[in-house]
Amino acid sequence: EMTRREAFEFLVSFGMPVAPIYEAYESMSDPHLKARDMFVQVNHPIAGTYTTPNFPVKLSETPGIVEAPAPILGQHTEEVLTSLLGYSKEKIEKLEKSGIIVCHRN
Repeated sequence: EMTRREAFEFLVSFGMPVAPIYEAYESMSDPHLKARDMFVQVNHPIAGTYTTPNFPVKLSETPGIVEAPAPILGQHTEEVLTSLLGYSKEKIEKLEKSGIIVCHRN
């Protein structure tokens, strides 16, 4: 039986295109992934500051970036229901009071 590192080196010695498989927590300390800026810190209004995967594709002219943390449950509910579906404030309040939807307001 081989360790992950031994298996990696063994396969590389045959010219095979391989990469180690990591647990999620291990990937954040990989030197190659760090050099490629594969993780970024974001500030979340409830969870605080945490590390999350960055945009994985590196394009020179249109680089992707992580601009915001994951939304809070219900953060966009009211916006979607009013702007896309034309719901009134009263209808949204009724749905919220009955527990059908969740609205998170700042």
